[in-house]
Amino acid sequence: MLQVILTIAVISDIRSDKIPNRLIAVSLGGGIIWRVGIMEVPWYQVALGIGFPICICFFLFLMHALGAGDIKLFSVIGCIWPFTDMALCMLLSFVAGAVISISKLLIHKQFFESLSCFYHYFQTFYQTGKIEKYPGRDVKQRQMHFSVAIYIGFFLTLGVTYGKVFDSFM
Repeated sequence: MLQVILTIAVISDIRSDKIPNRLIAVSLGGGIIWRVGIMEVPWYQVALGIGFPICICFFLFLMHALGAGDIKLFSVIGCIWPFTDMALCMLLSFVAGAVISISKLLIHKQFFESLSCFYHYFQTFYQTGKIEKYPGRDVKQRQMHFSVAIYIGFFLTLGVTYGKVFDSFM
């Protein structure tokens, strides 16, 4: 079920730069019904899985470094999967995102310019204490669809978490 949701989200994100709120709402509703109603997981564990990504990624959202749809997609994963699997998926997604971003920057010869932007952004933040829009977000060579990194993180998490199950069949 989660793979289908993520596939639809990635396709939509690539086509329109948006992850539909309807997809998120239906996924969260179905996930809550499944986990709390059918699997009898305590509601507070599901709430933690939904809320944790919002708390962790809020600063990145304020910087415009991560979109709201990506954060909501992490919340869907946290609603459907146990907390530890969701946290691992988030970690692996950020690693995948870093690899994709660094690769794009190197290919487009934007790496050192981007590092300079990063340094000046945090220097300004440190001096003023204000969170502003991250500079260079409108440069196409520096943009990426983070839903793709989430998709990769999802499959890596499946491999780490459930890989031993697949090995037992062989």
